Amino acid sequence: MRLARKLFSLSARQWRDLLAAQWSLWAAQWALRHRPTGALMKEWSSGSTVGDADPRQLPRAREIGEAVRRVALYGITRPQCLARSLAISTWLEREGIAGAIVRIGVRPDDTRIAAHAWVEFAGEIVGDSRAHVRGFQLLATALGAGKR
Repeated sequence: MRLARKLFSLSARQWRDLLAAQWSLWAAQWALRHRPTGALMKEWSSGSTVGDADPRQLPRAREIGEAVRRVALYGITRPQCLARSLAISTWLEREGIAGAIVRIGVRPDDTRIAAHAWVEFAGEIVGDSRAHVRGFQLLATALGAGKR
């Protein structure tokens, strides 16, 4: 019931963002399934540069990250972190917001190694929590979404 009330209280822009987030996540999941291994990092590396991030665009980047996070939690599918990062970085580029940095980190987790991907924009994590990301040691960085 609480979720229904929250949904009905959303603005038209928030509804559009949720629908765009669901579409972006589906596209990201499809792209990850149909790309050769390693192709994504090569494309990301050919994207924008760190200096491109305009802090004035941070509020919109936060909105996009939050929309993707919400849809990933409550939407039709439960995409992995790499798909969420691809969806956020691609959506930012699509809106002309350059300078997103995709980070990939690892941490020991009992008998295996856990990996996680997240997006940073203008020095801030978008679409994820700083507390969750803090436990990961940086393994790779990719700049921007590249050209698709």
